[in-house]
Amino acid sequence: MERKLLGSRLAVSKNMIAMSLLALVLSAGVTQRAHAAEICADQFSDSVASVKIPKISEKASDKKSSEKAAKETAKESTLKELRDNYDANNKKLAERYPKFAFAFKDPEAFVAEMRSRFEKQKAITPEDPRQFDFPEAAESLKFIVDDLATFREELIKDLQKEKRTLSNRLSHAVFNERSKKVENITKALSFVNRLQGDITKMIESNKYPYIDTVNATYFYSRIRGYFQFAELNTYYTIAKYLDMVMHGYRKKSMDQELEMYKKAEGAIVQVRSGKIATEFRIAEVPFKNAFERKDYLEYVVIPSVHAMGESAFMHVLPHNIHIFGATNTPIAADGFNRPGGLFWSHDVRHEADRYMKVRGYVEAQKMTEEQWSTMKLYMHKWQSEFLELRKSIQDPDLQASVKHYHFYTHHDVGVPLTPSMFLNLHRNGLKVYYGFLIHKKFSKQGPGFNKWIENTNKAQEILENFWKERLPIERAILGHEPVKVSEWAKIFPEGAN
Repeated sequence: MERKLLGSRLAVSKNMIAMSLLALVLSAGVTQRAHAAEICADQFSDSVASVKIPKISEKASDKKSSEKAAKETAKESTLKELRDNYDANNKKLAERYPKFAFAFKDPEAFVAEMRSRFEKQKAITPEDPRQFDFPEAAESLKFIVDDLATFREELIKDLQKEKRTLSNRLSHAVFNERSKKVENITKALSFVNRLQGDITKMIESNKYPYIDTVNATYFYSRIRGYFQFAELNTYYTIAKYLDMVMHGYRKKSMDQELEMYKKAEGAIVQVRSGKIATEFRIAEVPFKNAFERKDYLEYVVIPSVHAMGESAFMHVLPHNIHIFGATNTPIAADGFNRPGGLFWSHDVRHEADRYMKVRGYVEAQKMTEEQWSTMKLYMHKWQSEFLELRKSIQDPDLQASVKHYHFYTHHDVGVPLTPSMFLNLHRNGLKVYYGFLIHKKFSKQGPGFNKWIENTNKAQEILENFWKERLPIERAILGHEPVKVSEWAKIFPEGAN
């Protein structure tokens, strides 16, 4: 992904060729299908310089033929460059995250393969084609089985210890029943045994129904985090209530947790996000509806028990892939410390927000499949160019601020990696952003840079200039001025209540 920007310095003769070719393209009245060629001519002088322009005769037909040949050559050159960049990024990410190489080595091919499995499964289980085999989840599920065995041993020790407490003895002597703690741990053991048994059946049969792998990982995350809320410090304990409201997580009684598992409920939306989290609340409904579709696999969920960094999330940002994390220990991020089930819900809401904004953008621009495919290749290129830009910043505080603001905007807020979406939306939530920084400071996580306001202002200026330079490319792909997209409740009225 860390690829140098192209054609920063060219000879005057090359620029003249670029300008000449651009004039030809603009005068030709090309269709949207040729927009990639226009981009090449206007933006990428290296590619243009390599174009062999045939000698133009005075005949109009020859001239038209020459123009067409030049545009097609330029288009092919640009698309090859974009695909080479995409392939290089895929190779790098697959090597960095070998456990996810099945998806990262070519995200588009992975989604296509999963959709093919879904379509084939329709003939077998038309009531729910999401039963197609997903063996890529095997390694995570094997980890879960082993970890549940360890967790069961911990619960048994806790149960033996709790049975000896005075409160349990009094409860047994006076009311002839076990204490609530003993009762809870006993039921948790039953839950763990059942979950572990169901996952073991998948492993032994070597069949991993996609929907079952998602649900099993979700409920593993819930049971693993069930008792961890008591371990949080005072700040995190108070903050968790805000977090639970924002992300639609509720801790239930152990009986209710088991009932949820039996019904396979809640992996996408357990309860609606609170109205304080407006965008999450709007996004979660269409996101859930898309997940439950039986006619088409709109996106792919990868349930994960393995740690990943920001590069992994940025790599799948343009694609119909959504990663949900399951953890056996609380994870500190965003100023919170989230036990298992809450961490999963947090991931779901971020992914739902991204889904909503990408889908809203594509629909508002009325993009064809070819246009969107081209845009996704550019999104990978722009991320590569951003990494080069970030690396070039000498001031460590400013570099950290640019990194933080970029990731916050595109991952945390879900803004698509396109010029107009950044330029139109990034300043809308500045109060929330500064509140976010303050929250991280009080939680002792910190944003990673000093002089927040000064460096954030500089970061905004740097990123605005970065995206303004690339706005003509977006216009060329779309064939029109990008439509501003922000009124999510109007675009997705099903979530606006």
